[in-house]
Amino acid sequence: MAPLSRELSGLILPHEHFGTHLDADGRTIDEELEKANFSFAGCTLSEVWSGMVIDGHPVVTEYIEPDNSEMNGDTIRTVSTQWRGKHVRKSQYCTQIAKCEDRNCCRPPRSSVFRLLPSRFLPSPIPLMQTPDGLKAPEPGNPTGLKFTSLFLALAVKPDVLPRSLVGYQHLPYDAYCPSVQSLLTRVSVDCSMPHCPV
Repeated sequence: MAPLSRELSGLILPHEHFGTHLDADGRTIDEELEKANFSFAGCTLSEVWSGMVIDGHPVVTEYIEPDNSEMNGDTIRTVSTQWRGKHVRKSQYCTQIAKCEDRNCCRPPRSSVFRLLPSRFLPSPIPLMQTPDGLKAPEPGNPTGLKFTSLFLALAVKPDVLPRSLVGYQHLPYDAYCPSVQSLLTRVSVDCSMPHCPV
């Protein structure tokens, strides 16, 4: 995805190319105009990405009008909160979806990645620093000079190296050390001091 995202640097896609379809509160008031504006954005992205070559292979993209799509909104399945809790880890900058061990639910994995990731998910990036009490992770919110561990060291990190502000989470947020979401994490960490926290 990184090469595709890089091509969008500096690209502005106006949401009202053919005119505004929103009212003063940001609600759609003209569905046909909304579809036309969305189509313009889709065609623009398709045109930008079609000029790319990734790893020696040309990128071929085409915007497909929703009416011509093979996807039918009526047949798209939704998943339960329980399924999502077992299979999905979502954060501001990373969404991970992983198979579970229940063969009535998921097919066997095709690779040995779960031997490396016993929890089935990539661990949160954690910076460590040497203190008089040994290796410790600093409090989030002070990103200057932090050095993040490698994947394999992050897999070995035990909860006792984490600061108090991160101990209450059932799963450590992937973005725990991302400055742009610190205010949200602080609010969530208060909620997560309660038992059975869903995070």
